[in-house]
Amino acid sequence: MRALIKGIVALLIVLIFVVFTVAGLIFLRIWRRPTLLYLNFVVSCCCWLMVKNLGITVSVKNKQRLPELFESGQLIVANHLSYLDIFILSSVVPSCFITSNDMKATPVLGQICQMAGCLFVERKNPNIRLRQKSAEELTKALAQRISVTLFPEATSSNAEQVLPFKRSYFYPAHQLGRHCFCLTFNYTKIAGEPISLANRDVVCWYGDMTFFPHFWQFLHCPSVEVELTLLGQVPTHDFEQVGDLADHCREMISAHFHRIG
Repeated sequence: MRALIKGIVALLIVLIFVVFTVAGLIFLRIWRRPTLLYLNFVVSCCCWLMVKNLGITVSVKNKQRLPELFESGQLIVANHLSYLDIFILSSVVPSCFITSNDMKATPVLGQICQMAGCLFVERKNPNIRLRQKSAEELTKALAQRISVTLFPEATSSNAEQVLPFKRSYFYPAHQLGRHCFCLTFNYTKIAGEPISLANRDVVCWYGDMTFFPHFWQFLHCPSVEVELTLLGQVPTHDFEQVGDLADHCREMISAHFHRIG
């Protein structure tokens, strides 16, 4: 019964998001105001509501770095364990998220991502023109001083390690001289029990798992605790090669990641 109530409230939050997004876009187009910052704000508010509804408790470490996190026009870089990461991080700081064209084509989720102002990148298609277009969208957002959140593993993991980073995603920030802000996700407790190999799949979403069955299972979980460790800004101009920048960010994030297994 509790899972059903949480599911209904989640749908109501999505409905609130849709209403405010549509109304806001109509107003902003009439008055010719930028829309992406507004979308980021609406998404952040709705994600805060969603996190509360889902029983997720977020603990932020190194809170003295929060002013850095809120600086505009930077690339926010984090490890990726679940779609819950998006709710959690957006509830803390408004930003524009990068996701794949595969997600864009996913029914319901794809439409929500488009309305939320997500940037879509091509991860599988080798077509150079499509990849260049993706990079241009990211460059445009950063140039407009809009913060963009990136999960450079390009997929979510099973919490056993931080996967290798896709270096190409760092090129726009490197070219523009924008800072990267690194942070680490660690899910620590599930239903009051420490996270382990036995219960990690309640929160971790990886491999061939599908969204709706996983989310329905998660709704039955009474509580989740997650630790968000703020590691600070990395000046991109300190690195001559973009690959070195990506490797440095991964090393920072991995050093604070609590692997399972």
